[in-house]
Amino acid sequence: MAGGGASKSDRPVTARDAGAARLGERVAYAIAAAVPLLLVYLREVTDAAAVAAALLLVLAAHRTGRLGDVVARVRGALTTPAGLAVLAALALLATSLAWSLAPERGAMHFRHMAGVAALSVVAAAAASVGTLRVDSRAVAVALGLAAIVLIIEHLSGAFVRGIIGVRTEIHQLNRAAVAIAVFLPLSVALLARERRWLAAMLLVALCSIAVMRLTSESAKLALLAFILVAPASLLAPRATRGALAALMGLGMIIVPLASGLVETYLPDVVHRIVGPSSIGIRAEIWSAFARFGWERPLFGYGVEGAYGFVAAMPAGILSEREAFLMSLSHPHNAPLQVMFELGLFGAVLFGLAIWIGIRAIPQMRRVLEAAAMSSVAGFYVVAAVSHGAWQSWFYSLGILLALLFVSACRRDPEREGGGDTDAAFPLITDRLRDTRTPTSSNPRKFRRT
Repeated sequence: MAGGGASKSDRPVTARDAGAARLGERVAYAIAAAVPLLLVYLREVTDAAAVAAALLLVLAAHRTGRLGDVVARVRGALTTPAGLAVLAALALLATSLAWSLAPERGAMHFRHMAGVAALSVVAAAAASVGTLRVDSRAVAVALGLAAIVLIIEHLSGAFVRGIIGVRTEIHQLNRAAVAIAVFLPLSVALLARERRWLAAMLLVALCSIAVMRLTSESAKLALLAFILVAPASLLAPRATRGALAALMGLGMIIVPLASGLVETYLPDVVHRIVGPSSIGIRAEIWSAFARFGWERPLFGYGVEGAYGFVAAMPAGILSEREAFLMSLSHPHNAPLQVMFELGLFGAVLFGLAIWIGIRAIPQMRRVLEAAAMSSVAGFYVVAAVSHGAWQSWFYSLGILLALLFVSACRRDPEREGGGDTDAAFPLITDRLRDTRTPTSSNPRKFRRT
């Protein structure tokens, strides 16, 4: 076994161990699939859900004697270009605390980002050594139920939320709408893979109704990304992936530069979908941050500098309107926040990390490739028009969706002959797992198995 160190590698895996591992995997993937529904009532659930799912998958690997594989893959992931890019981004984030306008809050968010990065690698490595492939019907039912509950809560004025004692403002449902929009491509792909066309169409209709009824322009744009990217990826998967990698990487520089022009040049169709008033207030926020960002163009104001900017400015520097706009926690635009807080150097570094990361996503069958690229585009759009750069709940949501993708890519041994679990995560396994065995003639020479 690669890497060694698994506590059970010196004895056979019993039926009880295998059963416990499969149960752990089932619960982990059930948690991931249920998150859109849970977000209707628990806005902060994704961090805890991601930790729980990762822990269950690690325990499952332990029960089957593959914990050593997980450890080896985690170690090796840090030496890949994607891993090195993430480590460099984290290093810059930590260094920027030295000049941050809000160092205590910045330190907290750095810890969150470091934790998210570690969690993502561990969770993906643990999922890649598993054996269970997610059930398309279960994922679809969970997502459809989330959409139905979201519609009911919206129509009833968040009635159930009021009963359980959480806030009842309709915008509190927006995170659930975002989750539905970015989980929809995978669920549709799983149904399409099994030729459940009617179920796929019904699910798209149901989720679209749920998303469009909400006030979340982010979720609507993520849904639009699915509509645009999925067909392109189905027709030209390699070209679509390359285009997305380039656009999103360059977007870390282009989006901040163009932030002040959004209201004027955004296509009318987008205004009709998300509403001009919402885009208008965002455009004002972006313009204000873009203006002052150029006063520290190279390294910015440090992590969470956007949060501490208004308090740090002497009286008379900001107009009353600018002070109001820039006091709303963050710019509601992740690329702009990266540029504002880490400067051009940070924007280039994060853009490079995104470019490498998208290109490093494992190759999948065409329908899953289209779903993956659609979800990636959806996440990026949401981050670029609504979210802060360091919101851990959003990254944890991505981790949970990635776990479902890893399991979905696994071959079905009953239908396809063999359980190639490593095919689901070649980014790690290609570099980490030693699949060579000594030749019979010379134990020092190896052959590929």
